Amino acid sequence: MSLDDIKKLLSLERIREKIFKIENMYHPNLVANLSKEMYDLYLIRNSICNQLLVLLNQKDIEIDKVLDFIKEKIKNSEKRLKVAKNGTEAEEIKAAIEEWKQFL
Repeated sequence: MSLDDIKKLLSLERIREKIFKIENMYHPNLVANLSKEMYDLYLIRNSICNQLLVLLNQKDIEIDKVLDFIKEKIKNSEKRLKVAKNGTEAEEIKAAIEEWKQFL
């Protein structure tokens, strides 16, 4: 195993750790008591984490594929932001973009 392979594995592991850190921030009994804004952020983070976990659980996944997936999600969200119909929708899309960027 080369040094490059080890770096790639460590990068994947860092993403997994970040996902579990985010998931551990939200106690299931307290989620219902979050404000609307915080609950929306929780839903965004939960969705992103679930999508990334599915990707990371694929056999022989590589960090380049994960990063391309994240960049594609950001690009698609930016397109949706341009056609957002109201301020609330735009704010949610902006929040999602920022959350995706946290994984780059």
